[in-house]
Amino acid sequence: MCHDADGVSIERLEVPGVVEANTTAVILDCDYQVDEWERPGLVVKWYMDQVVLVYQWIPPRKPQALGVLSGRVDTSFTASSDPWAAHRALYIPRPHPLLSGQYSCTVSTFEDEDTRSARLLVWTPPTNVSVWYWRPSEHLVNITCEAEGSSPRPEFTLFTRTHAGPMQEVRVRGRSDRRVAGGVWGAGVWGLIVWADTPLGTIIGCRVTLPGTSYVTADTKSFNPDLPIITTTTTTTTTTTTTTEPPARWSNASQNSAAKELFERKPRSRLTSQDDDDRILQAVHVDPFTNAKAIKKELGLDVSTATVRRRLHAAGIHHRTPTRKDRLTHHHRTARLAFAHQYVDKDMEFWERTVFTGKKTFRLGSDGQIHLLGQDSTRCDGDNTDEDARSGQVNMWGYLTLHGVGDIVQVDCDLTAEKYLVILEEFFLPSLAIRKFPFPLGPVNFVHGRCPVHTARTVQHWFADKDDLQVVELPIRNCDMNPIENLWGRIVHSWEAKKERFGEEGEMGKEKEKIGDKRERTGDERDMIGDERERTVEERDKTGEEVEKTIEELLCHMQSQWEVLRGSPEVVRTYGASVPQRLQAVIDKEGRWTRFSDFSSHDVPAKSWTSVS
Repeated sequence: MCHDADGVSIERLEVPGVVEANTTAVILDCDYQVDEWERPGLVVKWYMDQVVLVYQWIPPRKPQALGVLSGRVDTSFTASSDPWAAHRALYIPRPHPLLSGQYSCTVSTFEDEDTRSARLLVWTPPTNVSVWYWRPSEHLVNITCEAEGSSPRPEFTLFTRTHAGPMQEVRVRGRSDRRVAGGVWGAGVWGLIVWADTPLGTIIGCRVTLPGTSYVTADTKSFNPDLPIITTTTTTTTTTTTTTEPPARWSNASQNSAAKELFERKPRSRLTSQDDDDRILQAVHVDPFTNAKAIKKELGLDVSTATVRRRLHAAGIHHRTPTRKDRLTHHHRTARLAFAHQYVDKDMEFWERTVFTGKKTFRLGSDGQIHLLGQDSTRCDGDNTDEDARSGQVNMWGYLTLHGVGDIVQVDCDLTAEKYLVILEEFFLPSLAIRKFPFPLGPVNFVHGRCPVHTARTVQHWFADKDDLQVVELPIRNCDMNPIENLWGRIVHSWEAKKERFGEEGEMGKEKEKIGDKRERTGDERDMIGDERERTVEERDKTGEEVEKTIEELLCHMQSQWEVLRGSPEVVRTYGASVPQRLQAVIDKEGRWTRFSDFSSHDVPAKSWTSVS
């Protein structure tokens, strides 16, 4: 390997592109050149989907496989005899579908950096493909096709073919997908054909393909029109399936029953059409923060506001108070999904030796409350959140494990990499030694975010020197993934409850009484207004002292509540053990905010102490 390059330069990035799972070993090679004088600062990193660190090598130390590559990469493999390029490549003996994604190789020194990216698709065929048909009504036939255990997500084509005619494609009217354990997909589609237009012996089929591969398979059935009609009725508590044969003629009993219904009182006709109902629901979908009156005006409906509200309630949409969260961009959702897929299948032993850390800023809120229209259990959806604005702050850093809480410490607002290292060396490590948590054998997983302080080179070198610590980097937007956020939320919630119990007496309460007294003054007392204005400066100084006093009270409250949590290890364990469910919820929500982001720290009343990341 020559070394006449200027700084760092990646000369070649080899990624196989498409490979079938568990069939052959694959090598992802990153061939680079680096000047000899820059070698002491050399760091080689591999990222998945550009944001998740999965491999790191800092010569001359041993390489580390992280996240989804942990246990799936042979870290003893050498791609070159040059000691400064020996562990540049990823050797994967048995590629797994979870390893599909875009891989980025980043080679950096103290002075320079270069990055190349390429995509790897690890596919596996479905374990089962089946098609069947049934008759939901007198005139229609439902064709359903399912494929289990494939990766990537399969694509379907429904079709029919008579013995004498060409293949006719059937339009897909519905689809369901689910990601199961191991990163494979279970998926299905359905379509409708006309019963009377489908003769006996027609071939009903389903064709399944895997995008990005040449894989194709199909399943077929021969059509028999002698089918019972199967109808399904679903209520809030039960699902009833009824099978009937099409009636040949009306009996006398059915004729009498039909005649009787003609004389019974009919319900009044609906004031809105199906198209109107769809437009009402679409208006809420476009703007969840609208209301029934605004929808009526916007759509020009000749009905009452109550009618619009009834249509919303019939669709399960009710008045809700939104959660307040940072906006998630496509980049944020991609990073959240990538992290969730990497760690969702980790066993409980992995989380038993994990430390969850976090820095929280507590700020004084001063904004009002707004409302939205939404369905049940959708309060934390990405479209149903609102941003918050606050001022004044106290900054805390702490950690917890499944075995109990660690400790918390007040930190500076402008936390730098140097200050973070001081926290780790002088606070975290001594605290961890004192607490003596019963971690299982193996390195302790240290969970923190992906802010610039955590990703600073000095911090990364510090962790690289700690063989008993393994870093797990959360994506940037992670409040519903990190269980320590729930502890911050409990502290804020108990602070609000304390304020409501004891009221807001003291100096600020007395100032309010003074204002009431001023309103009752008449006559000669008005001459005192000038003196009151001169006191304004003194009162402002007093207000500053009151804020400092409130901050001191808040700090004491946080310490006392943290000790309460220390005495409730079962509560702390419940939060920590919920991480797999949190990650699965992120996957189910396609990277958007989940219900785990709905904790009291984001729902406290206005003009109160709240917590933000």
